[in-house]
Amino acid sequence: MKGETLKYRPEVDGLRAVAVVPVILFHAGLSQFQAGFFGVDIFFVISGYLITSVIVRGLGSERGFSLAHFYERRARRILPALALTVVLTLAIAPLALTPGQIKDVGQSVFATALFSSNYFFYLEIDYFNQFASKAPLLHTWSLAVEEQFYLAFPIVLMVLHRLGIRFRVFIAVILLASFLAAVWTTNQNPQLSFYSIHTRAWELAVGAAVALFLSHKGAPSTRHNGSLSAAAIIVLLFSLTILPADWSHPGFATLLPVLSTATLIVFLRKGDLIYRMLAHPATVHVGLMSYGLYLYHNPLFSYVDVYFDYLGEGTTPIKLALIPLVYVVSLVSLIFVERPALRTKRLGRKAVLTAAAIGILVFAGIGGLIHQQNGFQSQLTAFYESRGMRMLVDVPRERRRIEANKANYAPPDSPFDCAGSFCRKVLWIGDSLSEDSFMALASYGTDAQYRRVYFDDTCMAGVSSVPELLSVEKCRNRDVDFGNLLEEADEIVVAALWTETTYDDGYLFAAMLEDALNIPVTVAGAALFTDLSSFSIKAWRAGYETVEAMRGPLYDMQRWDRLRTTEKLKTMVDSNPELDWFDRRAFFCSRRARECSLLDEDGRPLIWDNAHMTLTAYPKFAAYAEERFRELRGRRHSR
Repeated sequence: MKGETLKYRPEVDGLRAVAVVPVILFHAGLSQFQAGFFGVDIFFVISGYLITSVIVRGLGSERGFSLAHFYERRARRILPALALTVVLTLAIAPLALTPGQIKDVGQSVFATALFSSNYFFYLEIDYFNQFASKAPLLHTWSLAVEEQFYLAFPIVLMVLHRLGIRFRVFIAVILLASFLAAVWTTNQNPQLSFYSIHTRAWELAVGAAVALFLSHKGAPSTRHNGSLSAAAIIVLLFSLTILPADWSHPGFATLLPVLSTATLIVFLRKGDLIYRMLAHPATVHVGLMSYGLYLYHNPLFSYVDVYFDYLGEGTTPIKLALIPLVYVVSLVSLIFVERPALRTKRLGRKAVLTAAAIGILVFAGIGGLIHQQNGFQSQLTAFYESRGMRMLVDVPRERRRIEANKANYAPPDSPFDCAGSFCRKVLWIGDSLSEDSFMALASYGTDAQYRRVYFDDTCMAGVSSVPELLSVEKCRNRDVDFGNLLEEADEIVVAALWTETTYDDGYLFAAMLEDALNIPVTVAGAALFTDLSSFSIKAWRAGYETVEAMRGPLYDMQRWDRLRTTEKLKTMVDSNPELDWFDRRAFFCSRRARECSLLDEDGRPLIWDNAHMTLTAYPKFAAYAEERFRELRGRRHSR
């Protein structure tokens, strides 16, 4: 065979249907498909099989394998429907999302356009968090994995072919190394393992191994084919429905859907019952639409979860009712977008690749613009204010009040000047969140004298000693006598807006300070929310007229990605008996009641953006913080 020509296998399209339906039902919230996310793993195996078959046949043909032709076909297959998905997502966003959420969507559009949304969502979102469904483009993480595979894999095989190195050796090495990496990384960092190409490559490699086996050995035909296919489909359905969702994944549990899919591709034969089921026209029809079904369902489901968030898990009936609409949109996409893009000869290869490059840049630019414009918050706010919306926070006014108050405590890093046994000196170290807490305590605290030095979380990386800390000039005011403040302090608090890439450095930094100075060191957690300006739009749309009515929705609109990071940091701190933990989030939120209070009883805001406090919050936070620190001191004395 020449080029990309492959013998059509309708049963493989049937397997696509088996993959996509559980994913949709899982995202709809059906408990019967609690492991429906394994459908993505089926897609990975199929992709590995088909793409490797294309490349190997091309390399072995007289015409040879054309990398440009391969990229052209992938561009025709993937990008038009993906572009339509992004357009529809952006079109609906202003109707369902707050500006803060629109900004997040803009960031995800940027990452999706650059084939890197898997790592973007790793940094921003936990896929298994109950609120992750509010990210309309979250599902594009799996497309990013495949796109990264498409970009690199053919080049590697071309090089191996030219060098005369057997593909099977390379595939075996990738399969084993990636699987071991998946098992180890899932144990250490499950979110990174879930999203990463290096921990998913083994699934694609299994499909590649199947392609190599069939190309060399041919399709095996024994009297056991039917039994093997039946056993494989049973295991596959078990893994999609009954397998516990909390099993480590990707890892040993993932072997069930991956190996059962590979078995079906190898052993399915015409005439067998399982073949007839998968090759049935109805099953194939769904399989042919699987790409569109996968693309279009998540934005719609996501917007349902956002708009009807007060229903909690009660959004499942709405999402199930939307499945026919998902089907219609996918069918229209297949007929009028996907097939014409694949079959049209009006555009040559150069035109297709040029259009793809321009499209990538355009969508990346749109995503960047949305981010730069802060989700068009000022424009949307003005629009809704003109229709009667009341803003929950006056940001310019709150910032002016804070700046005026700061002048009373400047400079915050001046030397301690109290004396005597009753003078407790507390030094806060960190970024704007440490400043925020310091200002509240300096303004209204009574238990200690407080000072604060700017040294953000990115600066903490690799600082292994106090002398090394004092030599880091780029991250703090050079005029500050940092060494004297450290020497004089009776207690240190390290606080920052912790991110996925800095929280472990913050822990090591705090542990170093405690070990070097032999004084109590506390690590303060972060708490981030949707900003109140954005939430004003949500509250107006939903008719939240009282502070009490807003507390539940505000709990739901916490930044769960940052909360996940803070929880990881807390686990590390709790494992070290020499360090203490300060829970900032508990000042705002009650886990038991599932409520967050970001406005006081009179409706005055306690934060002015998505994390930093207003002057109204200062006295309450100071009282809360000093009570917590008194409790920590009591625990230290009892140890």
